[in-house]
Amino acid sequence: MPDAVLNPPLPADIGRAIRTVKTQLRRQIGDVATVFAEAEEAMRAEATTVAADREAGRPVWPVVQFRDIAAGTVPAGAVEAIRRRGCVVVRDTFPRPRAEGWDAELASYAERNRFAETYRAIDDGVFGGLAAGKPSIYPIYWSKPQIEARQDGNMVAVRKFLNSFWKHQSRGRIWFDPDRDTAYPDRVRRRPPGANSAGLSPHTDSVMCSAFRTFQGWTALSDMPPDQGVLHAVPIPAAMGYLLLRALQADVADDDLCGAVNGQSLPITDRYHPVLLPALTPIPAVQPGDTVWWHADVIHSVGAVRGQNGWGNVMYIPAAPYCDKNAAYARACGQAFLTGASPADFAAEDYETTWAGRATPADLNDTGRKQLGLQPW
Repeated sequence: MPDAVLNPPLPADIGRAIRTVKTQLRRQIGDVATVFAEAEEAMRAEATTVAADREAGRPVWPVVQFRDIAAGTVPAGAVEAIRRRGCVVVRDTFPRPRAEGWDAELASYAERNRFAETYRAIDDGVFGGLAAGKPSIYPIYWSKPQIEARQDGNMVAVRKFLNSFWKHQSRGRIWFDPDRDTAYPDRVRRRPPGANSAGLSPHTDSVMCSAFRTFQGWTALSDMPPDQGVLHAVPIPAAMGYLLLRALQADVADDDLCGAVNGQSLPITDRYHPVLLPALTPIPAVQPGDTVWWHADVIHSVGAVRGQNGWGNVMYIPAAPYCDKNAAYARACGQAFLTGASPADFAAEDYETTWAGRATPADLNDTGRKQLGLQPW
């Protein structure tokens, strides 16, 4: 990809701000080149380990059973693997028949409301600079299956488990409550059999999110083997430190951050980050009802696929624990829910405002009302 695409021009004021911050950081760090060399070597060793495990058929993505989360019996080795890798697959978060029923209802909901005839894809700029096109992600937020999954006790239990990996208080201040949920309503992906998709090249996500997510996640609605355009990750959470140091090196322009642009995903490329890419590893095979989670800073991509075998359908549902910031965004989402409007973090396409059969307040349980700020915690 041409450098002009990876590094679009920056407004002068942003360029000045980047130069100022870089100067300050270099002064604070001191010998930037030596510090970066140490970080790079650590990343190279970690990526080599991940690649070796993958090639040898050893598990890279940690996998736990929902029943162990519910019983508080997740093995210590699995807990340590999640902490080290920053990602996990939770088997049987929901029973397969329930997830398949959700998938059927989502398809019917879209068909009844003539989504295919009215949908107009837009370029929201978030994926600018990446080397491939968008996957089949559709701006549907308020279907009954999405509401049911978000507020379900099993989902709440999984998110509490994931929140527990974070330090949530220090010096007497509580930063967030790991035991309470807020809603971060997201979209669905529906990729049909036979589809061709270029996927998405490796990246970290945009800074445009209005909420704090401990983990990003999705719920599988169909069977997906690893070679069918699934999520890949560089399962090294510590790589974020390496990415930040990389932008301070002498081969990066003073007003550049390795292609980072405000409001867009950061591309992870051979030019700047070659030591990390050997660790890029797909999820293991998943089935309807499994959930997949990755730390919000983890590098990830979506694999390409040609002539997809079967459907590739998911509901995006992250973990967003209760804090002032998340509660404020959730209240705004609650008001959007009442009218069927798109949540504020997403383009105001508002398809569901006129749709029949979307979820209503009558479909919310006590947890769901609290998640959307429609009832106090």
